[in-house]
Amino acid sequence: MRFFIGLILFIYLIVIIAGLTTNNPCKDRISYKDIHINSHLDMDQLLEEPDSLEIDSTVNTWQEMSYESDDFKIIKESSYLLSRKLLLIEHTVNGHKHYGALILPKGGFKRDTSDLLIIASGLDQSNPVVNIDGNYWLQQMATGCEDMALLIPSFRGQSLKSGGNYYCSDGFFGDAFDGAAIDALTLLNVAETIYPTISKEVYVYGISRGATVAVLMAVRNVEIKMVVAQSGPYDFTGDYAYRNHSMQFKYQFLSRPMDKNVIRNKIISSSPIYFSQYVKSDVMIIHGKNDEVCSFSKAEEFYESFPKNGHVRKKWKDGGHGLMQFSDVIDQIKNHQMDVINSQQSVQ
Repeated sequence: MRFFIGLILFIYLIVIIAGLTTNNPCKDRISYKDIHINSHLDMDQLLEEPDSLEIDSTVNTWQEMSYESDDFKIIKESSYLLSRKLLLIEHTVNGHKHYGALILPKGGFKRDTSDLLIIASGLDQSNPVVNIDGNYWLQQMATGCEDMALLIPSFRGQSLKSGGNYYCSDGFFGDAFDGAAIDALTLLNVAETIYPTISKEVYVYGISRGATVAVLMAVRNVEIKMVVAQSGPYDFTGDYAYRNHSMQFKYQFLSRPMDKNVIRNKIISSSPIYFSQYVKSDVMIIHGKNDEVCSFSKAEEFYESFPKNGHVRKKWKDGGHGLMQFSDVIDQIKNHQMDVINSQQSVQ
């Protein structure tokens, strides 16, 4: 009798542990209780447009920044769609653990080098996770770009879910733009260390928050040859961002006890509209005319901020924030790959 009671208790304990491990550990780290701690600051000064000195100072800081990890390791290998190999990577930066996934091209690397596509995810504060298991967007890109390696970062405070397991990246989830760009570039550095010939051409496709991150990455890294920015917010200065994003804005920029200059620098560093002149890659901006989350008019302003040199294109769609543009984006990437090949052949 005692044996059966012990067995039942053991099974019950296993069920409890299994249940705990299937919950997203990053979810409980998000709290809005401190979003008003900086309410004493002058918001007009904090949110005014940056001048040229502030922009130059930010760019100089980025140029001096290191994107190297302290160490890294592959914690798991498994198969993905089309029998592609999936590697889960853990890397450490200043004692903080971060996670990402690398999906190798179908059949592995068939050439000395392979194009790399970075997938930059959106901002979901209700469940901060990038799901490798059941991500329709990722599945579409993996199928349509089978000849490319895919790199998927989980940004700070966001979990990577794979094989039913959650891997929660350290850091403040509210540092969701400037900080996330740092995370993605650091993971790119790790991937290139594991496979030194991986990035013949680097592409970044980001949706919503990921669109902002994709552009911020291209400002800092000239290896990136094409950015597809879909449905993103591109400017956190001014009254619009403060009013429209409300609690989310306060959580991201105002919920920690920091000097007002540090807060202002973070707001500027998260606003790629002021750094479009530094983007050397080709850019495709996609936005819904009826976007209820990220303003279409702000997307138009972002497009107009680029120098008129022909490397930035726009695609305005009749839709809202949740555009399903995967096949169109795949075509854009493949066309760009072909253009690169043709230009290289013409030089030879």
